[in-house]
Amino acid sequence: MAQSGDLGYTQGTETYTTTDPKTGKVVTDRGKWLTVRKKQADGSWKIVQDTGSSDLPLSSSAESDEAVLSAIIANENKIFETLERNHITAFGEMLPDDLIDVEDDGIHTKAAWLREFDEQKKTGLLFTGFKMDDLRLVRYGPSAATLVCRETVDGTQNGKSFQWHINSSATYVNRNGKWVPVLYQDTTAK
Repeated sequence: MAQSGDLGYTQGTETYTTTDPKTGKVVTDRGKWLTVRKKQADGSWKIVQDTGSSDLPLSSSAESDEAVLSAIIANENKIFETLERNHITAFGEMLPDDLIDVEDDGIHTKAAWLREFDEQKKTGLLFTGFKMDDLRLVRYGPSAATLVCRETVDGTQNGKSFQWHINSSATYVNRNGKWVPVLYQDTTAK
């Protein structure tokens, strides 16, 4: 209880059992909770903050790093296969509306990035090969991860062949069970 007498808290531990909807497995969890209440003018107490935490390790309900890396690489390959077919509309359909792309020339929304690809397509830009090396996965929790890698992109533009070397990161979030890219950061490798 605060000295003023109008703010108090309760805390404790709890154990509960639930069924994991993905696996059907019964899971027993233990955790801690904290509730903060504020005394109202009429003398009643209103909850102003309620929080809890699980004692289970994160890995018990999260996908393994290998599974997440595999899902992200598979999606990146699908995206690049779409670009190799020069199908900008299909490429756009694979990206969420809130995607951000950061490159040497600035920050782009999904719409701006798609317009840029359409303009480059008019110059004969065509991707013919894509390779990722030195892959690293950074996990931020069960539903967020970043793939960091070095990309080699082959193609032609204005009738001339090119090969780009790019230091890249692709941040993904898990939305409704599917890993979706939300941020790309690409810089030219020196």
